[in-house]
Amino acid sequence: MASDRTSPARIDRILRSAIACMAIVPFSGLMLTSAMAAVRYVNPLHKTSELLTEPLPVMTSSPQFVENASAMQKPWDMRPFVFVRTEIDPMTGYELTTRIPGYLIAIPMNPAQPVEGDVVYRAFSRINPASGTLLDYTLGRDEYVAHHFGVTTVALFSPCTDKAIFDLTQMAPIPGATEEWQVGPAPVKGQALHSPLPLPVQIDARGDIYITGAPMIGAFDPASPSGWRTR
Repeated sequence: MASDRTSPARIDRILRSAIACMAIVPFSGLMLTSAMAAVRYVNPLHKTSELLTEPLPVMTSSPQFVENASAMQKPWDMRPFVFVRTEIDPMTGYELTTRIPGYLIAIPMNPAQPVEGDVVYRAFSRINPASGTLLDYTLGRDEYVAHHFGVTTVALFSPCTDKAIFDLTQMAPIPGATEEWQVGPAPVKGQALHSPLPLPVQIDARGDIYITGAPMIGAFDPASPSGWRTR
């Protein structure tokens, strides 16, 4: 007769216990891993949800030089620029870099009778607030532009399908504007409901002109079409 230690019943019980242990160990490890993940991520997610209820945190780089005022004394003188803005993504906490193309323009104080030297410097994003395409600058004297796009005044215009026109001789406030500089060329054609967004300008004692930032105005972002990002 087989001893009790080697009986089939005892061997069967040992095998069943071993199999049960093998099943429990990985399951326990999975539960422990899940618990650790929950501890790590619940608190950051809670902080992220709080960030989403706050205004978007924006960090601008140092003021960026464009031109000296002595080189832009004539009415409607223009200089293109690309402003580099850095900001914190509220979902990830990562720093993001956005390049915003724009124009710095010497706008005459009296557009109907422009006088050299009697200008104010304003900067505008080149991004069409309706379509997101890039706008071009024209003095309204180009026969090709006038014939194909209907632009006969100093303006920013879209050479794309919407053929939007923004008249630089007419300034209109951006919806939600709270400061004097927050105006842009009035939309006279196309689907845009407001002007290309302005960027703040500063002139130092030497006459150097800087773009000092690219903040949101109301719910609108100069780096994107309207409605893409809101507070």
